[in-house]
Amino acid sequence: MKILKLFVLLAIPYSILLASGGSTYSRIGFGEFNYNFSARRAGLGGLGYSIVDKDFLSYTNPAGWNQLESTRFEAGYLVDAGNFSDKSNSAFYSNSYFNGMIFGFPISRDYGVTFTGGIVPYSNVKYDVTENVDSILVSPHTASYSGTGGMSRLFFGTSLRMFNDFSIGAALDYYNGESKNSTTISF
Repeated sequence: MKILKLFVLLAIPYSILLASGGSTYSRIGFGEFNYNFSARRAGLGGLGYSIVDKDFLSYTNPAGWNQLESTRFEAGYLVDAGNFSDKSNSAFYSNSYFNGMIFGFPISRDYGVTFTGGIVPYSNVKYDVTENVDSILVSPHTASYSGTGGMSRLFFGTSLRMFNDFSIGAALDYYNGESKNSTTISF
């Protein structure tokens, strides 16, 4: 019974947060974080940070690049589409965009020394909210809030296999982007 009460206590505020529309990070300017740039990463559900694979370039685990045996290149292109309808209206919205790329090549296969670099999306800001406000201080009005933009991550890194398949890696990251936020009040 205590577990059920704890679950309800934690689930209700979280469901209210999700029902409010989008990530709270969009409201403070960071946007929704993008964890998947390729089909393989999306297929793993965003997991796989510690996967060490000679055919996979994980931008979150530089030490995992030590198994790379040949030059690799990965790129992503995302198509985001949805069909929305209610009792009287129906609409289809779609968007597609280049979703990043990573390249890597071995410098020394015996010691697991590699060089890897790329550019991937880090976050995406996109929201459009309209609110009708009735106030006793001012006449009724409409407030509209909107935002677009996001950040990208440019990185370069290397790895080194030390001993007994123990490896280390390091990456230099540069984050760049812009978000435009707008508020309009109409009386």
